[in-house]
Amino acid sequence: MKLKKMISISAIVAIFATSAMAELKSFVNHNGGKLGFINEKGKVMIPFKYDMAWDFDDNGLAGVQLNGKWGFINAKDEIVIPFKYENIGLFGFNHGLIAVALKGKYGFINEKGEVVIPLKYDYSYGFEDNGLAKVILNGHYGYINTKGEVVIPIKYDMAYDFDNNGLVKVDVNDKYGFINTKGKVVVPIKYDYIESFGDSSLAGVVLNGEWGFVNEKGKVVIPFKYDEAWGFSKNGLAGVVLNGKWGFINKKGEVAIPMKYDRVLKYSFTNDFASVKLNGKWGYINEKGEVVIPFKYDMAYNFDNGGLAEVKLNGKYGFINEKGKVIVPIKYDEVDTFGSNGLVSVKLNGKWGYVNEKGKVIVPIKYDGAGNSLYNGLALVMLNDKFKLINEKGEIVSEFK
Repeated sequence: MKLKKMISISAIVAIFATSAMAELKSFVNHNGGKLGFINEKGKVMIPFKYDMAWDFDDNGLAGVQLNGKWGFINAKDEIVIPFKYENIGLFGFNHGLIAVALKGKYGFINEKGEVVIPLKYDYSYGFEDNGLAKVILNGHYGYINTKGEVVIPIKYDMAYDFDNNGLVKVDVNDKYGFINTKGKVVVPIKYDYIESFGDSSLAGVVLNGEWGFVNEKGKVVIPFKYDEAWGFSKNGLAGVVLNGKWGFINKKGEVAIPMKYDRVLKYSFTNDFASVKLNGKWGYINEKGEVVIPFKYDMAYNFDNGGLAEVKLNGKYGFINEKGKVIVPIKYDEVDTFGSNGLVSVKLNGKWGYVNEKGKVIVPIKYDGAGNSLYNGLALVMLNDKFKLINEKGEIVSEFK
């Protein structure tokens, strides 16, 4: 059965989450504090009666809580898995399994509610895409597979999520390293701190108070000498600090942009520019270190909004393009991030509305609250203590007390 898009909204914030299956999304009835489900047109499809509710998974099931117990329903509000669990895993169903808790212990059930992995662990979020689930037992972390077999011993003080390269950061006695999906130590567990690889082949690590970089085989590629370091961007440059000044190096450890800046923004060069601070003001440079947008802003963020960057000047916010031209006037008290439809919520004189990528007000700035963007053509706004769903024209689709 194919479900329609659903909109998940809390009593205060709209969570317009993307789900491959989402026909309905949970919605809080403000007065009663209960959750139900609406469709993409704002029509109530499942009554407001649940204490908590997660969005529908791809299998057509949604985890819901009633009278303090969790179970699972389908899009017709039929109970598929009985209400008896104390908690369910945040990752939802993955590989056909979901983590559930009963009598303080976690295990895994399938889509029929059958126990596949015994409920014996202290906690688990659920399975990752690689078929491994992080579990906690007696204060230690390890990983199991979908058969319940322990693949990585439950012995670590902390374990994180797997990077794209199949490695995961672990902690033993406040020392960090990386292991692979078979539990083999790839980067020695000896560092004071370690960053994730992310999409890079190098990870920043700290040893004796100094930063350097290691590769995916654990080899030190860039020596330990920096005061601080960010990870490498897609263009192969990383922001680093030496003697109190920031600059950029390449993956050979060569200085690409001189160490002369007061600060550089993390995740720089999301496009061709980096946001950097010099003499108390922020501006932008290119990969050659050339100034492309002058140093004049109180704060300047990365270009990650369809070619626009949020900037702050004299306590007000707006957006500029890659040529430094102001597109969304720098006059708003707050701004959010642009949605996929090219709209962003903005606040002015205590009221919220929406503007487009040309700076034009699309939805009037008159609401007491607004979701961060319109998703699937709908947005949650609040006016006079009432929640409303509006479309991109500002027309009210549904209203909830």
